[in-house]
Amino acid sequence: MPAYRPELELTVIDPEGKPAGIAIIWYDPSIPYCELEPLGVVWWHRRKGLARALIYEAANRVMRLGPSRGMLGGDQAFYTGLGFQHEASDEFWQWRRKVR
Repeated sequence: MPAYRPELELTVIDPEGKPAGIAIIWYDPSIPYCELEPLGVVWWHRRKGLARALIYEAANRVMRLGPSRGMLGGDQAFYTGLGFQHEASDEFWQWRRKVR
């Protein structure tokens, strides 16, 4: 996977040493943005600011890659609540084929 870089994989570990949240940033130098996918926090650690911390650290790492780098995420209100703005949308096509 050429867009995967281990230094852009983030994990929050809880006091018991178990993963509580993750985020992976996919970086391809040929496009002007990075993709944040997945972002997740286990349900028993939600509402503690872990996702916010992961997003802010992801944004800091993306900004270090270059000044023109943007970050692609979801369109949930969570992101706008953190100060991110929607700048562009692309169409998504899904192809299906019936198999008998």
